[in-house]
Amino acid sequence: EMIEWVEHVVCAVLVIWLVRQILKLGVEGVKGVVIGTLLEWISRIPFLGAKVQATLDKEKGEMIDKISEMVKNEALEKAAGGVKNKTLPEKGIPSQELVSLLTKFRGPQIETTYSKGTSYGGVYTDDHEHEQLLAKAYSIYVETNALYPEVFPAIRKFEAEVVRMSISIFNGNDSCCGSMTSGGTESVLMAVKAYREFFHQSNSHLITPQMILATSAHPAFAKAAHYFNVEMIVVPVDPVSFKISLPHVLQAMNP
Repeated sequence: EMIEWVEHVVCAVLVIWLVRQILKLGVEGVKGVVIGTLLEWISRIPFLGAKVQATLDKEKGEMIDKISEMVKNEALEKAAGGVKNKTLPEKGIPSQELVSLLTKFRGPQIETTYSKGTSYGGVYTDDHEHEQLLAKAYSIYVETNALYPEVFPAIRKFEAEVVRMSISIFNGNDSCCGSMTSGGTESVLMAVKAYREFFHQSNSHLITPQMILATSAHPAFAKAAHYFNVEMIVVPVDPVSFKISLPHVLQAMNP
């Protein structure tokens, strides 16, 4: 009887562990494990394994070719003359010469591409007058550092006002807070980290938090998942609207 009781306890513990693992993985996670395991088994079969590896190598090669084509810029190479400075020079470049080189390296292609709307490069305006205003503002505060608000109180004021404006857009209240970041990627990282900390306040740190993303999500979410140990569950987008597919989101959600 004692042996049977021990067997029952061990079985119950194993079942509980298995259920917890499934809950951690979610529907999409379980599917990923099953598919990954099947591919691993197939890869061990000599003939099929070679076929799978050949397909992966082909896809990898095509991806590398596409990336190489994307980063290739003959106009820039011609204007800049390739990479010449590979070590730190003993003497700096005179100011006027440096400005001349920077202007030359910039080239005309920037204005002739994004201003016509024929190229995407993270540029959100082609208003030259507005750009001059931004450059002037940067020049006024170029040497400031937001880490020292007692030395640069204006920076603290600007940050506080931008944060409050952002909170008002999302109908926040006085209990809401925030901070400025260096850009979109850091904003995504901080958002994921904040939600991870919120998750761990009411859940064990042994449970890996999950986030559901569309296949079109910004790569910064993948970085955040890697940095902060958050599992990504990727779902497709609607083929017509290109919005995230809500039925797939509901399927991917777990308790």
